Amino acid sequence: MEDIFQVVDLKARKMFIITITVILSAAIDIAQTRVNSAFEKELVKYDYHESINTLLKEIILSNFKYIQENIDGKKKELSEQIVSLTNRLSLFRKVS
Repeated sequence: MEDIFQVVDLKARKMFIITITVILSAAIDIAQTRVNSAFEKELVKYDYHESINTLLKEIILSNFKYIQENIDGKKKELSEQIVSLTNRLSLFRKVS
């Protein structure tokens, strides 16, 4: 009987971790949307020559891509750490 409870408990923990990951991802998306909206509102205040606008767009896009790659890498790293810790915890519980 204890084996069944351990399996159910492990599945519940994995679902909890997945739920937390989804919630954090949604929070990041909301924060990005707010920042982007604020930036767009502020950008309207400035009037530049078209060539400067093009250059600014390229710089902003380049920085965004760089930041996004780092965020995706960090998410992957954290996800791997969570899986590793979950596996270690599972192994510890089996030994105990």
